[in-house]
Amino acid sequence: MTYETYAAYKSSGEQWLKRLPSHWSVEKISHHCQLIGSGTTPSASNPIYYDGNINWVTTSELREKPIGETKNKITDEALNQYSSLKFYPAGSVIIAMYGATIGRLGWLAQPATVNQACCVYANSTKLSQRYIFYWLLAVRNDLISFASGGGQQNLNQEFLRSIKTFVPPMSEQENITSFLDRKTAEIDTLIAKKRRLLDRLAEKRTALITRAVTKGLNPDAPMKDSGIEWLGEVPAHWEVRRLKDAGSLIGGSGFPHAFQEQKGKQIAFYKVGDLGRSDDGVLMPAPNHTISREEAKTLGAEVLPEGTVVWAKIGAALLLNRRRVIDRVSCVDNNMTAYVPDDSRLITAWAYFWTSQLDFSQLVNGGAVPSLSEGYQSTLPLLLPPVDEQVTIIELVKKWVAELNSLEDVTSKTIDRLIEYRSALITNAVTGQIKVA
Repeated sequence: MTYETYAAYKSSGEQWLKRLPSHWSVEKISHHCQLIGSGTTPSASNPIYYDGNINWVTTSELREKPIGETKNKITDEALNQYSSLKFYPAGSVIIAMYGATIGRLGWLAQPATVNQACCVYANSTKLSQRYIFYWLLAVRNDLISFASGGGQQNLNQEFLRSIKTFVPPMSEQENITSFLDRKTAEIDTLIAKKRRLLDRLAEKRTALITRAVTKGLNPDAPMKDSGIEWLGEVPAHWEVRRLKDAGSLIGGSGFPHAFQEQKGKQIAFYKVGDLGRSDDGVLMPAPNHTISREEAKTLGAEVLPEGTVVWAKIGAALLLNRRRVIDRVSCVDNNMTAYVPDDSRLITAWAYFWTSQLDFSQLVNGGAVPSLSEGYQSTLPLLLPPVDEQVTIIELVKKWVAELNSLEDVTSKTIDRLIEYRSALITNAVTGQIKVA
């Protein structure tokens, strides 16, 4: 869509800002916000400060949305005890100054206090509070580029007081914010629909794979009771076995910290964290570490062949439910299980797709760190069709997955384009590059 532009422009005088309409001005935000401040965190060791009725915002609640009732509330005692705690009115705009949420924004739908990581712009005179929100959203990346600090970037309050904004007449600010409220809501609705489509495609993929590896491709095939409650009936000519009956489950070894990384070493060494580096496919990523056969022998690490299926046996649910195939000669650390299929009975792809149906996060031992014993893993069920049928089913499954992946890719790119368009629309509107009604 093409938008009208203003009749005349002038230079902003600021290197990191664009030109602006000739009747707009460039001014420090502090000239127009009567209150710019932050807050603090009352001592958590004193329960008298918490579970009151005063909203208290932390940066985790900054999600570019209005903030109503907060997760945590403080008491009048906290407000009286800590002079750095201030009450900010509804409409105040908040930006996160540091940490993982640096640059995240929100605005108060109800009066509230804030913690020390929040900078609040309140009681503006010449600037609409909504216009301030959209302005900060438009220049957020530029602001973050000015953040200081070593281990943790920091947008200090002095800097945030000194930033400059374009200042249109108030009537134009109201036009701009009304336009952006309307257009961003439309774009957000489209993005939400596309994300729901991604969820449905993922569900469809899971359902297709599960159906194929548990029921086969022939809906008229004779069936039998598998003897496994969650599995139900399976094709009568399929075997119901255990993982250890058609392959070897192998544990890993400690990581070779003492070995020097050198070129020419032929054996990949994977750590459990490498499973987290591979979230968009079947194969493990290229290895970060390699060892020699002599070093593998020293470690007591079994050298695994290409086509081994691996998973975590200790860690968070995300890793416990991620199966990957190793496409090179490798060793793994002692937080992983390697499953080497007996290729006379079980093809690698079947082992991968079948084990992907097993929810290991529901099977872990209790304790501080979730874990699976290798003995227990070896007794997990395995459906074994004849090898030629495994090949036929897997070829079709791969075709289905490729088609769904293609649809997901198109949908994801559409979401990216919508997000980019939304960002550009906000920037162009608040900087006067387009004229909105």
